Amino acid sequence: MKKLTIKNEDSGEELECLFNPTEYTVAKTISWDPKKQTGKNVGKVEFTGGAPRTINFELLFDVFEEKDADVNKHIKKLWAMAMVDDDKKQRKSKRNRPPFLSFTWGAHWSFKATITSLSVKYTLFRESG
Repeated sequence: MKKLTIKNEDSGEELECLFNPTEYTVAKTISWDPKKQTGKNVGKVEFTGGAPRTINFELLFDVFEEKDADVNKHIKKLWAMAMVDDDKKQRKSKRNRPPFLSFTWGAHWSFKATITSLSVKYTLFRESG
């Protein structure tokens, strides 16, 4: 199983996880504004713009066989990559933003993105919790 590397382009910090998806989804929304026209089946439509592509996939952080390892060490890094960084305020607007990230998997799969949605599911626990 190849590892996926997520790099915070702002801080340089990297996070690795196991990644062998059975599937992932890439989507893009293109917006059209239909104009109402009385007495017609379809009115004229006007292109209003496109949204960035999105990609959805699952990541796996497995530390079960590592003695005294805590998966939360990795999860905390991932959550930090979804949070606004007060040190990255834009000079003109004074607005903050989450970091820009690079995702790399193997030699041919990579993209730059920001996290727009994140949820964490915990499974398989040790007796100690």
